[in-house]
Parts: sequence; C-alpha cells; structure tokens
Amino acid sequence: MTYDITEKLNFDADPKLKINDTELTIKSDAENVLQILDILQNNGEMEAAIKCIPILLSKEDQEKLNSLHLKMNDYISVMEAAVSLALGEDPGENNQGE
Repeated sequence: MTYDITEKLNFDADPKLKINDTELTIKSDAENVLQILDILQNNGEMEAAIKCIPILLSKEDQEKLNSLHLKMNDYISVMEAAVSLALGEDPGENNQGE
C-alpha cells in the first residue's frame, strides 16, 4: 500500500525577511530548524544569535545583514524574526504592541 502525502507538503520557497530595502531569505529546511531549536535550548540569547544567523542565512545574506550595522538588540530582533519564519510562525505574533 502506498499513501501519497505530496499534496499535504509545502514545497514553497523559503520565507523572506525585509529590513528597509534589504531582503533576507531564511533557510527553513528541517535540518536547519532542528539545529536552531537545539541552539536555542542550550544557549543564552547572545550566543544563540551568533550561532543561529549563519545557519538561517546564506553568506550573501549574512553580508547584507552585517552591512546594516545594527545594534545588538536589533540584531537579536532579526534573529528572533528569522527563527519564527523558519518555524513557520508569524514573527509579529510574538511582538505584541510593537
């Protein structure tokens, strides 16, 4: 017996995060998300930000992010939004009042 689940799967392109005119593609495949979840569980916020961004962004998008010269709090906000997108969540749901 074969059960075809193809129609239940989401083969859409990776989500994108926009900061002003800069667009970053979030690598949201399962392998990356599992790595991210492990990092978030076993590290503090600063360490997680440093370790997660290279997993979630291509080198090109990391360079784009670095060119923005963000403050650390903003960098962490980008990381949190990127993680939310990778998990298939709406980043705005966790930022009430912003």
